[in-house]
Amino acid sequence: MFEKNFFKINPYYINNNFYSKIFLSSIRRLTKHHYNKCKYYAKIINKLNFNLNKNYKLDNLPMIPVRLFKHLDLLSVSKNKIIKTLVSSGTSGNKVSKIYLDKFNSANQVKVLKNLIEDILGKKRLPMIIVDSNPKYSNRLKFSAKTAAIVGFSYFGNNHFYLLDKNGNI
Repeated sequence: MFEKNFFKINPYYINNNFYSKIFLSSIRRLTKHHYNKCKYYAKIINKLNFNLNKNYKLDNLPMIPVRLFKHLDLLSVSKNKIIKTLVSSGTSGNKVSKIYLDKFNSANQVKVLKNLIEDILGKKRLPMIIVDSNPKYSNRLKFSAKTAAIVGFSYFGNNHFYLLDKNGNI
């Protein structure tokens, strides 16, 4: 889906015009990809009478409400390829949003996070204090956004110290 060198680009030193072109090109491709791979997304796009073959600007591309992820399984990968499911907290008794990841998308998330954070923290992995409990106590196939963040950022440190135990106590 992405160009081979996409992850080698330093996002903090990129020319805005160049970034805008890459971003728009990627979003157009993703829109077509999800249209072809997700039946619910295709139905939404068809209802909007959206022509995928036009070179729309970002403002004209179809946007869908985030709450749809609480009501529909918006999958662009086959269920047997899903390795992780990211879920929202489902506060106030609401249904949780679900984002499904296959191996390819999960690896890309790690690469993007690495590209964003290494410029700030550097490449040397230092001891890290994490003000939460160890994610090993949580379901490794169904991640909350918080757990995904802890796991993702933990790659940038070593000798992790978790301030909270599995019951949330210091």
